[in-house]
Amino acid sequence: MVIALPPLLRELVASLIAERPDMTVVAELNDHHAVAEVVGRLGAQVAIVGPDLDAASCRTVLESQPRLELLTIYDDGRDAFLCDLVTRVRATGAMASDSLAEAIALGARSCRNAQALSLLPPGRS
Repeated sequence: MVIALPPLLRELVASLIAERPDMTVVAELNDHHAVAEVVGRLGAQVAIVGPDLDAASCRTVLESQPRLELLTIYDDGRDAFLCDLVTRVRATGAMASDSLAEAIALGARSCRNAQALSLLPPGRS
């Protein structure tokens, strides 16, 4: 699932995922308001979101879908953070096509239900 990415970044992510037989974009949304309904219906494991989704919106999305993981992409795709309801945020490092695919796969593999304490690293609220 791709949510609120700038157009160029959205195209880049979609083309990268299209090259991977183990990944599929199940939905593209312009904002986070329909995420709960779409995830419930389509069963997305990872949502890739743009930098405009603030910490409160991330928390709302994750609380409505506790098994979902959010891969938040910053700096025109150069950096990303994988957020979930487990009390951690993992830096994914510099983003390249291989590392973006690895971050998406990591999110899909590690979906689980827990309590949220912090969704974004310091300075990214």
